[in-house]
Amino acid sequence: MSLDNTVSSYNQASLLVQKGDYANALKLIYPTIKSHPTFFKGWLLFSRCLYAIGHVKEAVDIALNADNVDPMKREFEQISMLMEQQDYSAAEQIALQMLKEFGPHPKAYFTLGRIFFQVNMPEEGIKVLEQAVEHLPSNLSIRNLLSDGYDSAGQYRNAIESLKTLTTLDECFDTLWLLITHLLKYGQYKDIEQYCQRALNHAAGDAEKVSQINLVYGQMLRIVGQRDKSIATIKRSLESNPQNMEAWWALADFKNYPFNKGEMQKLTALTRSNPPSVSTSPLYFAFAKMRETQLTPEQSISDYRIANSCKSAGHFKVESLKREYEQRQAAYTAKALQIQAPIQHDSPIPIFIVGLPRSGSTLLEQMLATHSKIDGTMEQPTLQDVEAAAQRYALKQYGVSLTQALERFTPDELSMFKEQYLRESAIFRSGTSPFFIDKQLFNHRLAGFIHKILPEAVIIDVRRDPFDCAISLFKQYFPSGVEFSYDFQDIGTTYNAYTALMDYWHCALPNRVLTVHYEALVSEPEKELTKIFNHIGLHYENECLQFSHTKRPIHTASSEQVREPLNTNAIGRWSDYELYIDKSFLTET
Repeated sequence: MSLDNTVSSYNQASLLVQKGDYANALKLIYPTIKSHPTFFKGWLLFSRCLYAIGHVKEAVDIALNADNVDPMKREFEQISMLMEQQDYSAAEQIALQMLKEFGPHPKAYFTLGRIFFQVNMPEEGIKVLEQAVEHLPSNLSIRNLLSDGYDSAGQYRNAIESLKTLTTLDECFDTLWLLITHLLKYGQYKDIEQYCQRALNHAAGDAEKVSQINLVYGQMLRIVGQRDKSIATIKRSLESNPQNMEAWWALADFKNYPFNKGEMQKLTALTRSNPPSVSTSPLYFAFAKMRETQLTPEQSISDYRIANSCKSAGHFKVESLKREYEQRQAAYTAKALQIQAPIQHDSPIPIFIVGLPRSGSTLLEQMLATHSKIDGTMEQPTLQDVEAAAQRYALKQYGVSLTQALERFTPDELSMFKEQYLRESAIFRSGTSPFFIDKQLFNHRLAGFIHKILPEAVIIDVRRDPFDCAISLFKQYFPSGVEFSYDFQDIGTTYNAYTALMDYWHCALPNRVLTVHYEALVSEPEKELTKIFNHIGLHYENECLQFSHTKRPIHTASSEQVREPLNTNAIGRWSDYELYIDKSFLTET
């Protein structure tokens, strides 16, 4: 077949593809590439047709092998060099020229998508890669990058569906692991068991991978309330890899887990063996928790100091936090707070529970979620991702930061962010209740943003005795996101900055934020709940005191405590350690 005939057959096949006639397109394109095996465009179209008729594995193999005859390898080498030098403009120009000369070239699309993500324009990167997927549906690199893009843009459902597609295209441990961790991260538990089993099949012989899969599965079982099965699965994780420090902490984090003699010996020996890990913090927290009931408070706090010292090395920047909180107060002026999105009466209303970790927020969430008109969710990332999208929008639309654009946003623009919040948070909601809970505690930073985009929302600030809260924080290992909890001075600075910011919101937004004190909630629950429901606009229901019987998933470190009947045991616990800490780290307000 001559080159002219090859090009003619390719063009005819492309027209058939545009019409959706993939079977006849295959009949045309197959003899073409057989006659001209270096015809890169033909291989890409062949792969696309195979994918469309359901021959997915073959389509992936063809797409991978086509790379061997890519006529633009030299251009991509130049792009790679420019990307290392962060010369994105020059790399973009080469990629655009590749598309102009060649058409849908995978490396050109990949480059453009990557550039958009590097310069924090994920929405634009997603558009490019979605276009690429239409032409190149079996390209693994593009699929991987698109999944990352959905995740960074806060498009959670799209991220999960993209990862599911990726596992269909290339089922291996790595793709399954990505999917499993995202399912856990976004509270999608229905299919985790089957994906974990498939990952275990791919991990045969690799003890560390087997251990990690069992740990994730065990954590999921704990969240959904299957304590015994969770413990057994986490123990299997440790059988595969006795040095899995996160697994040791997972056992200890059951609070009242009774370590047997053999486990105590293994855990003690591991702490003395110079364990090979970047972070030994979870191990030493597990060790401190295991020994806590056997030691005096003075000895116990010493154990926890060692555990915290492993985690705290310079991760938390006190001045950055204080500066951020002060900037938020300066930005959300009376004028900036005046313009809001219109109230919607046909959408579910979020109840934001804010505060600091270990303040009793999970207990309040569990109580409220027992109400017949309230849907409990999880610690959502949604609002913070929407604020990040608003920041990108402000830079693109007005050329200024979000804080500088607050007074410029119109009600219609604010409605756009409201719709994004409600759309993306839908993945966390299980029913059609008129209210739902968003218990991301650090949303206390975003009360002004909530006021502007969600004027109908409810904001509840949960407070606990600051010394009880501080001790509880110090004794808790957090994998991420609570970097201030590993040093008493940092805890004190954060607590004072948080209360100062909440004082500002109370002043700037009168009657907008309801403060609930943990001690009052557990001492007079019916009285406090009645006050809270009046604030929300609902009637008190007696079932809310039966919260410990509900079967809903609980994602926080308090999942064990809130499955027990209400008690006041946690009030005043800090006094056990009063003699062994310097209380000047915190000024009670």
